[in-house]
Amino acid sequence: VSMSSFFYFLKESLTGFTRNLSTALGSIVTIFLSLLIIGIFLVGGVVVNNVMSSVENEVGISAFISDDASQSDIDKVEDFIRGIDGVASVDFTTKDQALENFKATSNSDIVDALDGQNPLPASIEVELSDPKLVEDVASQIEQNSTFASICGYDSPSESLKYGQKSVAQLFQLTSYVRYIGIALIVLLIFIALVFINNMIRLAILARRKEIAIMRLVGASNGFIRGPFLMEGSLHAIIGSLFAVGVLELLRNLALPKLAGALKFLAIDVNAGTFVIIYVALVIAGLIIGLFGSESELYNEFAVMTFRVYLCMLPLATVNKAAFIFMQAMGRPVESAGLSFFREVLLAVPLVMLLPRVFGLMGVLYSMPVSDVLTFAVAAVLIAKTYRELGAAE
Repeated sequence: VSMSSFFYFLKESLTGFTRNLSTALGSIVTIFLSLLIIGIFLVGGVVVNNVMSSVENEVGISAFISDDASQSDIDKVEDFIRGIDGVASVDFTTKDQALENFKATSNSDIVDALDGQNPLPASIEVELSDPKLVEDVASQIEQNSTFASICGYDSPSESLKYGQKSVAQLFQLTSYVRYIGIALIVLLIFIALVFINNMIRLAILARRKEIAIMRLVGASNGFIRGPFLMEGSLHAIIGSLFAVGVLELLRNLALPKLAGALKFLAIDVNAGTFVIIYVALVIAGLIIGLFGSESELYNEFAVMTFRVYLCMLPLATVNKAAFIFMQAMGRPVESAGLSFFREVLLAVPLVMLLPRVFGLMGVLYSMPVSDVLTFAVAAVLIAKTYRELGAAE
């Protein structure tokens, strides 16, 4: 494209923008809201990942030592543990330090009940560079002969504490949360891109007469398409910059307050991560603007999109209520399982499979089909729960 053609396209796109201001604003607002939601979910995904990582990093090993253990044996065990792969640090906690730590975290009645006695053993505290190696590290410590001779309880296995019964479930839960979060973000991005694309096409549809006239006078497809590509890109850039601006306001105003209110959670997101998200949003908006400006006959598809999704909205609401019901009844596994079943096991495969049968409409049918199947499974689980409650009474 020559410079003269480029400037002509730019001039025509600005003219079309001002001439069809209401349509252009509708396209920009759609892009802005969609990219803003995607950006919020991306930031939320980073926060969830940080929280999951902080929970995993709390996993450590306490190796309790008998009161009559010699300092040389303790040093040998510490040196042995430092040499194990995956160990980040090793610290020794004396009996007196253990008692002080216990007093700091317990109420006064329990402390008074000790009556000046100190039943707590000394311990070697082990922090890990990779929390998932906890069982392997604990196994090596347990097999150490020196530790076996100075362990604080009857056997080395009883003298090692690292949440043996729950650590595997913890790692499994954090993995599930990450996978579900990624799947939800991918699905949301896909749906948002479809709506943005259609909104830009609707903006072009409003000018179909202009396009027809240009074709009648012999304009080439490239000459006709150029201003629309430029205008679609302009819509996308403006919408994405608005989304970036709002996210930046949230980062500076809302996120610090949230982090201050929830100090026990690692919800800080560094500036570099936000920059990456901002760049991704602008690039995504620009790509959509370019590809969404190449056709002008998608009004019917856009109307069908709203009809399909709105007609299944009541059932989707019932499913959400079912998730909350299972959680309130003390069945978090079933609640999380239903959500995972709908969003990942059904929605993602259906988005890929149904278009092979129904064409582009298959994308629209994926979520309603997911809602119907999820409702059937939820109904079975709720009925089973009520039967169990009736039997318990």
